[in-house]
Order: sequence, then structure tokens, then C-alpha cells
Amino acid sequence: MAQTQLYTHRAQIFVKEESSQDTYITQTAADVILAEIGDTPYTINGENYAPTTIRGDFLSSDEIPGYQSAEMTFRVPMRGSGGTGPTTEPDYTEALKACGLAYAAGPPQTYTPISTFDGAGGNPGMSYSVTLLEDGVAYQMRGCFGNVVFAGEVGQPMFAEFTFMGAPVDVMDDALETVTYDTTVAPLFMGATFATNFGGAYSPKAVSNFTLDLGNQVTLVGDINDAAGVYARITSRKSFGSFDPEAALVATQDWYGIQFAGTTGTIATGAVGGTAGNQWAIDIGRSVLRPITMASNENIRKYEVPFGVSSAPADVEGTNFDVTISFT
Repeated sequence: MAQTQLYTHRAQIFVKEESSQDTYITQTAADVILAEIGDTPYTINGENYAPTTIRGDFLSSDEIPGYQSAEMTFRVPMRGSGGTGPTTEPDYTEALKACGLAYAAGPPQTYTPISTFDGAGGNPGMSYSVTLLEDGVAYQMRGCFGNVVFAGEVGQPMFAEFTFMGAPVDVMDDALETVTYDTTVAPLFMGATFATNFGGAYSPKAVSNFTLDLGNQVTLVGDINDAAGVYARITSRKSFGSFDPEAALVATQDWYGIQFAGTTGTIATGAVGGTAGNQWAIDIGRSVLRPITMASNENIRKYEVPFGVSSAPADVEGTNFDVTISFT
């Protein structure tokens, strides 16, 4: 008797730039991303049209499916391609680009936010297809863009957590691809040289958590010429994040004074990972601290320090980068 259950851990994720805008492009084994998924990685959102035709009774007419959008979530442990240099992009490079990050070859290889979507010169593509292939069933989306949150905790890998939106494509049966998976192991978020500079260089002690939300606003655009009636676009971006340093004397680092004054500064994780080809770093070129809250760790005072990412008035997109993710 044939197997009837579908197993969630027999799954593959694909993100691929579309050759024709908002038109699904079929995945191949070369497009597989080594990712993690949760219990509900794929969601359909939308509304049915409910006719209110007067019939002289309380019976209802059939509802008609209206436009529907799809959402997919997954996360990837931050790791390089493993190649010395490196000279090869990580396997999740298309997912990063689909979040509005332009790629520049290295070393170092860098990803920086940009709003030009044309696929030229390593820029984000015009639109993307995203697929979850789960034990023989393909959940497909087209015309997609997304947002990414980088979240790291000491003793674990840093994760790139992706959320994509777009138009759904028919769910269908499709066999898993035969893939030779990347064997590069993500480095743990330890051994970093986390540093800030808000009017003076300072290396905070005992930072155990760091997050950076790229802050893309992904808008669903209605289109009567589209069969699904909708596609997705990144229409705005406001990056933000937080970290949790151990408190120090005001004379050493006046976090509250920096926040009250609105002093701008830089934040850098430093290189994480000790092997060439498998090191990453996040640099924030300009930020302003948001209201700080108190925390503690086993009776040691800590602060939760949120921040917003900004650009100087004279910055030019493509020249001055507020966020840089690099691999070496």
C-alpha cells in the first residue's frame, strides 16, 4: 500500500529570479536552499466575493473566490559558500536579493539595500518565484518580494528569517529534486568583535542577542490584468534592530545620554566564523538609539538597546550603504 502521510521534514525551498516579470519560473535542483521551516510555512490570504442579490428569502448565493495572495516563511542559518575567498555566493543568495539586497562580488562578497529592481549588475531582480516542495507537493508563488530579519543569540547560529509575499500558483504534485547539498556548517554567534561608535568607539560587554530587521514594506498591488489579481512589490524600507549590552558606569558608556541626545553612530558585529569562506559580518553605517529598557541576567544589569537605521542627508543610493552584509 502506498504511503499516505506527507512528512514536513522531507522538504525543499526554492527562490528564483523570474525571467518574465510576475511569471512563475520552474525550479531546478540548482535552486534549492538549505533552510528550516515552521509548522505553517505557507499561507493563503484573500477574500471571497459574497453576492447580496435580493432573493426574497434568507438563502445566500454562492460565494466567489476573489483575489488571493500567498505568504511563505522560512529561515536560513547564516553561512558562507565554503569556498576560499569566497568566490561563490551562498545558496540563499536569491532569497537575499528578493528582499531588495544588491549583490557585489568579492571578496568580500557584499549585500546592500537598494530600490532598483532590474537584475542588472547584481541588483535585485524584477520579481521572484518562491516554492516549498514538501514530500511530493509543491506550494508555489510568483511575483514575489520579501523581508528578512537577521537574528542571533550567543551559542547559536545567526539566522536570516525570510517572509515572502506574492501571487499563489496552483498547488500540485511534484517529486523532490535530487540535490547535492551544501555541507558548509554555519558558524556559531561567538568570537565576534561587536563594536559601536556613538561619538566614541566602544565594545559592549556581554551582548547575548542581536537583531536587524531590514524593515521592507511589501505591498500587494491589485491588477485586473493579472490572473490572480495581485502581485507584490517592495514600496518602502525602514530598518531597525536591537542588542543587549551589559550596563556600565556612565563615565564608561552613557547609553541613556546618547539616546536622549539623538547622537548618530555605527554598529558592527565584526567577522563571525574562523574559517575563510565561511565568515559573515553585519555593518550598520548610521543609526540612532531608541528608548532603552532595563533588563538583567542572573542579577547582572543589562540594557535592551533598540535602534533605527538611517542615512545622512547627503547619502546617495548605490554609493552610501546604511546596512552591509558581507562574506569573507
